[in-house]
Amino acid sequence: MSTAVSSHSAGYGSHGGSGSDAPLSTLAAEVQNACGRIAPHAVRTPTVRLPWLDTEHREVWAKLECWQVSGSFKARGALNALAGFEPGQMSVTASAGNHGLGVAFAARTLSQRTRVFVPTTASELKVRRIAAAGAQVTVVGRDLKEATDHAVEYARRHELPFISPYADWNVAAGQGTCMVEAVEDAGAFDTVVVPLGGGGLLSGVGAYAVEQSPGTRLIATHPEVFNRPFGQDSIDNCLRMATPPTYADGLAVQHTFANPLADVLERLLSEVRSVSENEIVLGIYALLHEHSLLVEGAAATTAAALLSGKAPEDTGRTLLVLSGGNISSSALARAIVAEVHDEHLRIGLGLRRNVPVLEKSEVAGLGEQLAKDHPRPGTAAGSPDSVPPNSRWAESSLSLNDADARAEDHQRYLEAVSLPKAKVAHEALDRLRDLADGLAQELRSPESGLPDVAPGAQEDVLRLLLRVRETLTNGLEWASPAYDQSRRVNFYDTSAQAAGGVNYARYGTNDLRTLELGLTDMLGLAHNGTELLATSSGMAAYQVIESLLLRHAVEPGDTIGYAPYIYFEAAEQLEGLRFLNHVRAERYDADLLVDMVEKHDAKVLFADPVNNVAGLPVVDLRRLAELTERREGWSDRWLVIDGTMVSGALNVFDLFNQPGHPQILYYESASKYAQFGLDLQMAGVCVVPSHLAAAARTIRRNTGTILYPDALARFPRADRGAYLNRMVQMSANARVIADVLRADPRIAEHILVGWVDDWRDRDWAHGGAVLTVEFRRAGLNNRDGLEAVIERMLGNARARGVPLVKGLSFGFSTTRISAASAMAQGSDPFLRFSVGTHAQEAIEQQAAAAADAVSEYLRTFDTPMSKA
Repeated sequence: MSTAVSSHSAGYGSHGGSGSDAPLSTLAAEVQNACGRIAPHAVRTPTVRLPWLDTEHREVWAKLECWQVSGSFKARGALNALAGFEPGQMSVTASAGNHGLGVAFAARTLSQRTRVFVPTTASELKVRRIAAAGAQVTVVGRDLKEATDHAVEYARRHELPFISPYADWNVAAGQGTCMVEAVEDAGAFDTVVVPLGGGGLLSGVGAYAVEQSPGTRLIATHPEVFNRPFGQDSIDNCLRMATPPTYADGLAVQHTFANPLADVLERLLSEVRSVSENEIVLGIYALLHEHSLLVEGAAATTAAALLSGKAPEDTGRTLLVLSGGNISSSALARAIVAEVHDEHLRIGLGLRRNVPVLEKSEVAGLGEQLAKDHPRPGTAAGSPDSVPPNSRWAESSLSLNDADARAEDHQRYLEAVSLPKAKVAHEALDRLRDLADGLAQELRSPESGLPDVAPGAQEDVLRLLLRVRETLTNGLEWASPAYDQSRRVNFYDTSAQAAGGVNYARYGTNDLRTLELGLTDMLGLAHNGTELLATSSGMAAYQVIESLLLRHAVEPGDTIGYAPYIYFEAAEQLEGLRFLNHVRAERYDADLLVDMVEKHDAKVLFADPVNNVAGLPVVDLRRLAELTERREGWSDRWLVIDGTMVSGALNVFDLFNQPGHPQILYYESASKYAQFGLDLQMAGVCVVPSHLAAAARTIRRNTGTILYPDALARFPRADRGAYLNRMVQMSANARVIADVLRADPRIAEHILVGWVDDWRDRDWAHGGAVLTVEFRRAGLNNRDGLEAVIERMLGNARARGVPLVKGLSFGFSTTRISAASAMAQGSDPFLRFSVGTHAQEAIEQQAAAAADAVSEYLRTFDTPMSKA
């Protein structure tokens, strides 16, 4: 570019086109002067703290030029460059994006005209936006260099000023005004981090920053993919090199002529931090996730340098210039599914945690074929499981005899000891009794009189009935009933009268013991020499187990071993025991677990039969029992098993009952599966050796982790046959969904479906209702992307007329889907299905809805950048 053309952009000032010899102080003064010129038209963008990027020796701030008019800092330079022209003046520039938008905005604001040359490769969206801002647009040239050559020639031929995005003194001065505002708003900075494209922003910002504080450190960020040899060649020569595609397309500037700001750049620029494409998209995601800031790739390079550790951690008060926010939806989508390999960053940014509208597709017929290959269990004539799975257990739940008996006993006792009846309270109970009768009648089928309970309305009626039943049973009870009284009733259960023991509810009741015996049978955990205790939650059960271990199994300095995964809340508790040593196996293999325990002389091993992470890896407890039978040293060890994922699959106490076997402690939730999906009350169970039962009950009492009377009254009762029937049905349904997803040709090669397919070979009673889906490309396994998949699954399910619920946990009658992350801390999130008890047709439709959503997610996001 000739000096003559360059000088056209210098409408005022003494350095417009010949600034190569001007000192930095002169440029800094021009920056200060430019503030007044552009103030009426430019936005004074905020300077804000980004504390999530702080370190011990770094305090991070950001200048939000992503909120500037036209979407970037470019408007500042354009306004300053055009401020010296008369209204109606025509100017010329070349740009593929932000600079063109800035000049178009400035020209329209100042009642001028401009022509913007854009390459044929420019985004159609950006071309439309430049035209919408009032510019004349000429599309020419294969890249920005060729478009610039055409623009310069056009300006020379028509004797018009050419506004360079980087080789213009006034443009740089205008762009530097963002630094003036930042200092005025937040004070001086020790370090300023600036994206490096053509160098105009760095020149203006750097000149002013160094003038204000000579010790200011300037760090430029740059795409690594450009492979420019900064430090080995001059800045000007480096910036003349061609630029391949990058997420930071705003920095893809190639100098094509002598730059009057080259000397300024050489004086200012001593540190360039190159960031990778993955780090750039990480920066985009991090700023959006942590601070709700939507920035383009160029701006994100500054945050990327800090997040990746490429910028030092001791930079003091540090300012990031977030240069723009003009990001395309496709680039944002790719950022949302960025592959972040650093473990701590994934956790910190919530990636161990929306997309365009998706479409329906073609797999509806897959479910029908799979249904023929995998018929429903328990439907053959004479099968012991041919009764609908909820009927037998629900019949007892419809009975109100126990509530009636308690009310009658209470009334008789009041009359016998001449105590007054609580009139209002008893009238309320009578009304509730009428409501309960109506609800029970609504559930009885006209043909058999047996209850008809299925996912949906009937299940809702049963849930309400059980809550009413709880009020009828305990509605007049006091948490701590009196032993005796005169003229004042302080009890409901007559057994409290004249009792000799402490009558706090946490000491337990006869009803609690009855429930515990029923749960022992239902879960198949009956065994001579053990006792089951009911608790207020699964983690309450764990707390009893941990307390037992601390009192009877381990001493300070002992070692506890783990399978690769145990439930995250239990892991948090255990790892907080700093006086113990902790070792974790690398795999779930039983032989490896035994070797690890013996190598480290661990006193306790935690291992779950099925692990609640993607793929549902299994610990083969039968193999573990074989290995430890009569094995030296194992009888003095303890094995702790959380059976939540496969409760009822096998009796571990029968499995580990031979000489040499470790002592077993078992715990699990009793909320969803054990309550037939009603989940009326959090509950848990732990099973302990009989000689520790008294100690366990004392711990449960003193810690308040007992299952209290109101929860007891709500808890559904079931026998083992009904329970296993339901679990087998859910297992069959899970198999249908797993097979549909695995067989769909659109998605099969891109996903991994986890389910315990070989549960029969393992001699389990069922395979569980949970299956997992993870994407083979790691970047797709992030919470935001998976949440988008789930939203579309729900939309597909609505269109197909089938129920589906978004939510955590498992064991419900209606199929649930979640983006599991909290439950699988330390691993990437994954899709987790908890499959319900729906009829086969509904299950097939759910599977098809899921397959469609996964397919569209892949079609939208699983695309290399070069194809986007």
